[in-house]
Amino acid sequence: MTELGLRKLIQTLTAESGIAAWAREHELSPGHICDILSYRREPGPKVLDALGLERRISYVQKGNGR
Repeated sequence: MTELGLRKLIQTLTAESGIAAWAREHELSPGHICDILSYRREPGPKVLDALGLERRISYVQKGNGR
């Protein structure tokens, strides 16, 4: 999932009840969630746990142009 996809997931999950209610349900700060949605902060472990996600970084070999 891309960062954009992660933010869209948060938007989807908060659409019905609102950011504040979703954040409180997961013991998170609504301001922190707004900062993530506004690209001011990266999602940390607590946010990723609430989403059922984990962060993985991968490196792939560059193609040879073919």
